Amino acid sequence: MDEETVTKLKITKCIENLPSNHLLKQIEGRDQFILFLLYRHRGKQVSEVLKSLFLETDNPLKPLLKAKLIARKDYNCIWHEAKMYERLWDLVKLSAHHLQAGFEEYAGGYPFKSDFHLFAAIAFEMVNTDFSMWLEKYCEFPRDKVVKCYRLKVKQCREQLSLEEQKFLDESASQKGYPWLDLLLLVSHAHVTKRRTPLKTALEDFEKAMADFLEVQATYCRSKKSLVVKDGRIGVGRKNGGTYDFS
Repeated sequence: MDEETVTKLKITKCIENLPSNHLLKQIEGRDQFILFLLYRHRGKQVSEVLKSLFLETDNPLKPLLKAKLIARKDYNCIWHEAKMYERLWDLVKLSAHHLQAGFEEYAGGYPFKSDFHLFAAIAFEMVNTDFSMWLEKYCEFPRDKVVKCYRLKVKQCREQLSLEEQKFLDESASQKGYPWLDLLLLVSHAHVTKRRTPLKTALEDFEKAMADFLEVQATYCRSKKSLVVKDGRIGVGRKNGGTYDFS
């Protein structure tokens, strides 16, 4: 097995084990633990699809979709998340050395041993940051606001947000940033020219895959109710937030 294939299999294992185990220490109630298990189950499904993309084998979820054992909206989210990770790896391989050069010149050293470790750091912050919002003592997730945040992030992948739109995202509790991903994108854009290069193609492909993933997330959230986490319990909104019922 060649080195690239070994690394790809390590990536799928990394995705499968997210959110990270250390977050279990912060769980206060049954609802949060069940959500942790649901995240892990989703991570395993994403990793299986990602493995099929890396190894160019059949999509393992297709038979489940055909047999109606998985909903189309869940399938779409899993597929596009896996595709986003595939494109992220392509981008990391072509841009990580630019990030490393910047750190070595201005920060005195680079914190990652390999491209895989940078990828893992980005995947960790994406999934762990999202799950960690459910570990707050109190945090509301009004459906319409969450959908709007996803829509703005889709737009952000394609064009510059207005100051008002950026402020809305920055102040939203349901949409935290991903510092390592942001740095990778910043460095990638800085080294892209008008000429068609592998880096330019990889950057465009990743941003499209990310936009597609966020778009299906927005569509998925539109079909759900508002949620809240309070002292380890998760409540469901009666309308668009404000009043919540706890099981």
